[in-house]
Amino acid sequence: MLIDLAKHAGKSLAGDFANVIKPEYQKYFYKVLRETPNFFKHADEDPDADLHVGNIATLNVMMLGVCITHYYQLFNEATDHMHAFTSFMKLMFPDGFVAPINRPAYDSAAPAFLDTTPRRFFEALLAGEFESVFPHLTAERAEDAIDNATYYDKKFGDITRRK
Repeated sequence: MLIDLAKHAGKSLAGDFANVIKPEYQKYFYKVLRETPNFFKHADEDPDADLHVGNIATLNVMMLGVCITHYYQLFNEATDHMHAFTSFMKLMFPDGFVAPINRPAYDSAAPAFLDTTPRRFFEALLAGEFESVFPHLTAERAEDAIDNATYYDKKFGDITRRK
């Protein structure tokens, strides 16, 4: 959808990651990023080929990072959710996502997270432990959850019923 919006707006998202991912990691990143779409695109050429389903969680991190980057490039704004997830990506893949100019600051902050798991990172976010870094996150979460109250209490018959 973001790619379609970019086309409609006359903006190019090609090479977006040159500023986000170090050059030596871009080839691997693009290989992983394109693996599944290329498999389906060329499936008729090799019907016996297998699609490698690797670490889906890691791929999801990359794909969400792609979406955040595209959104920022299109609209020049980012939410605290986006900033928090970008921080998560940098903790997971510092060599790929931490720019050299930011590396000293990262290297001084990162040791505090060495024993932190992704689960703990997100639990801390939800508990407001990073409120000084992401001051709008709680308000964003509340706004995002407004629809949940009615959605999760609806009966499937009411959801699927056409009126």
